[in-house]
Amino acid sequence: MRFDAAGFLVEQGADPQTAADYLTLRKAKKAAPTSTALKAIVAEARKAGWPLQTALEMDRFFGAKGTNTVSLTLPYTMRVAWNMEKSVTRFDCNRKVKESLERILIRALDHYGIDVIRQMRLDRYGGCLNVRKMRGGSAWSIHSWGCAVDIDPDHNQLKFHRAQATLDNPEYDAWWRFVYDEGAISLGRERDYDWMHLQFARLK
Repeated sequence: MRFDAAGFLVEQGADPQTAADYLTLRKAKKAAPTSTALKAIVAEARKAGWPLQTALEMDRFFGAKGTNTVSLTLPYTMRVAWNMEKSVTRFDCNRKVKESLERILIRALDHYGIDVIRQMRLDRYGGCLNVRKMRGGSAWSIHSWGCAVDIDPDHNQLKFHRAQATLDNPEYDAWWRFVYDEGAISLGRERDYDWMHLQFARLK
């Protein structure tokens, strides 16, 4: 099936004329509007839209710590990582990341299916909104603004490197692609620690 470049850009929020003008410009530069190229551009644009990871920038963008939150209804039931008998069907996050988080989880469900999600432990919820300082430090945790999520913390602990963390395995490549398509990042992929953690903020 042929990739509809204009339709894709409109789906991402561009008005039809802007999409058409942009594609005309790419054609003049002999830059093919492939699915891979346009998705990369959209991901970079979204990433640039998230704030720098400083308390001042985070407050300016997301609001004061612990505020501007909404409840995200999950597309599949998750389980609390430290209490596997407890299920989670929703959790609180910052209003500005809700739609991106929802898209990540829906795409994961569509791609893997619920049985594989369970096998890969992508249903192990490690937390989102939590107003606290970083472990072992004085700076505020990104979780204080409700713009970070931890997944499967038992197998992707804070001090695990990629050789130990399961979320670096190749079967998770699609998962991370969905994350990065929303402009979010993985601390594991960027800094090789805290592989459980994804966040909607740029690193300093």
